[in-house]
Amino acid sequence: YEINRYAFYGCTRLTSVTIGSSVTSIGGSAFRSCTGLTSVTIGNSVTSIGSSAFYGCYKLVEVYNKSSLDITAGDSSYGDVGYYAKNVYTEENGSCFTDTADGYRFLYDGTKGYLVGYYGEATDITLPDSFTAYDGTNVNTYKIYKYAFYGNTSLTSVTIPDSVTSIGEGAFSGCSSLESMTIPFVGAEAGKTSSDTYQYPLGYLFGTDSYTGGTEVTQYYYGNSTSSSTSTTYYIPSSLRSVTVTGGNILYGAFYGCSMLTSVTIPDSVTSIGDYAFRNCRGLTSVTIGSSVESIGSYAFDGCTGLTSVTIPDSVTSIGSYAFEACAGLTSVTIPDSVTSIGSYAFYYCKGLTSVVFEDTEGWQVSRYSDFRNYTSRSSAKLANASTAATYLKSTYYYYYWRKV
Repeated sequence: YEINRYAFYGCTRLTSVTIGSSVTSIGGSAFRSCTGLTSVTIGNSVTSIGSSAFYGCYKLVEVYNKSSLDITAGDSSYGDVGYYAKNVYTEENGSCFTDTADGYRFLYDGTKGYLVGYYGEATDITLPDSFTAYDGTNVNTYKIYKYAFYGNTSLTSVTIPDSVTSIGEGAFSGCSSLESMTIPFVGAEAGKTSSDTYQYPLGYLFGTDSYTGGTEVTQYYYGNSTSSSTSTTYYIPSSLRSVTVTGGNILYGAFYGCSMLTSVTIPDSVTSIGDYAFRNCRGLTSVTIGSSVESIGSYAFDGCTGLTSVTIPDSVTSIGSYAFEACAGLTSVTIPDSVTSIGSYAFYYCKGLTSVVFEDTEGWQVSRYSDFRNYTSRSSAKLANASTAATYLKSTYYYYYWRKV
């Protein structure tokens, strides 16, 4: 017999399917959008698979093909059954899956490990540092596969260890109850820098699928060239309030426009905060900047109207142009002695700023040109008190560059 068109369309709770030997054909879109499906066995009597039969089965990484159809990984033929696959095998015991007692499903392809699904019931989870593969190999690093936690509406907290090297698109799409995340990096695979291509912001983890409880956020990322950026609309859980970054650097546009965030912790392991990193995070009221951060990029906190105070650690040497522009709620800021340059418009339109503390009030000069060497008059007199310093920093000298000499 045949499996009719749309027979299991959108059955998101399916995790595996075995097509028996009595089935000869699978209709178009029969298993389309079964987003929980990670494995399928195609029976030996199947001779045809209809168009888009497995389209949108993002986690379908393993196919056991008993039929005579030429199903290959990455190929969209035969209803996309092999399109998402990492492993297509034709012999018994060819499975590369490992299922753990606490509900994680891993795949090991002989060189790389992938977390492809979570079927446990815990709502507050810490991902494993490693796993033992089907062949006994101890896998110490792995990637989170795209849509791995798709539609898990019970999940409230996730801690991702440093052993995770990348997180796939939409890995947490539809996790509408997620409140907090601890992640090792934002913006690119671990080990990549701001000059590398294909960097993605926080929204990439949640994907472009809209859902109830998702906040629409437009974020920017580098495409295949670092000379230009591309904007994409993502849907981040409205419940998400807190993110802690445990390692690496915070790169270009990582949290751009995440207006639901109220708290971000930047640990000592981070050395730079990239351009646009927190731009327009209007709900952000608390930012803890680690003691190893050396630079705060241009527009990094632009438009963060909920911020009332910022403590810049004495590891920071430069504050980029527009870094805190339009932080209307900002009332106080301390510029440590370590800072040697402040870009133009860095605190422009911080209309609530009343207290500015320069730990070094003697060594500054101000120029409206990028070449400071052409301007020799020092501005130390202008820093005589906090009120005067605030005025010059947020208004009179908004288009100037500041540099310590």
